[in-house]
Amino acid sequence: MHDHLVEHQRDQGWLEGRLRTGSRSPSLDSDITLVVGNHKAAFGHCQLDFATGLGLCTFSGGIGELRGFQARADVSYLGGPNWAWDGTYTLDSDDD
Repeated sequence: MHDHLVEHQRDQGWLEGRLRTGSRSPSLDSDITLVVGNHKAAFGHCQLDFATGLGLCTFSGGIGELRGFQARADVSYLGGPNWAWDGTYTLDSDDD
């Protein structure tokens, strides 16, 4: 398994972004890290099927301001190394 970095844009509870992968295998089943500046990251997992061009990424927790981050995103192939992902997220910011 290889870690992959997810670039993202955030828009009021929806995830939109691109997942870049250079894998040549028929599928990807990998842990990923979503990095948002210094000392802010969320941890997740993605499964992509290169034959169908579909997949799923989920996130659960992280560090810094993303400690309470939870997300689920459907992914679809855009072309080249790029995959679009759309879904929802929550961010529990309680310090309890």
